[in-house]
Amino acid sequence: MNTIQETIKNYFDAWNEAFTSKNADNIRSFMSNKFTGYWAHSTIEKPDEYGYNYDLPKHY
Repeated sequence: MNTIQETIKNYFDAWNEAFTSKNADNIRSFMSNKFTGYWAHSTIEKPDEYGYNYDLPKHY
């Protein structure tokens, strides 16, 4: 079993790879189908959301 540090590193590595390859499949392996994430650049009043089916190539 991975430690939390290894899991977080793998998660961020998956994002880095996805931005390069424009393929978000590896990111999805860390999420449930009902996952909702929030972009760090969002505002507190209305955070920008992303979910399991986020289309990375369309946005980046």
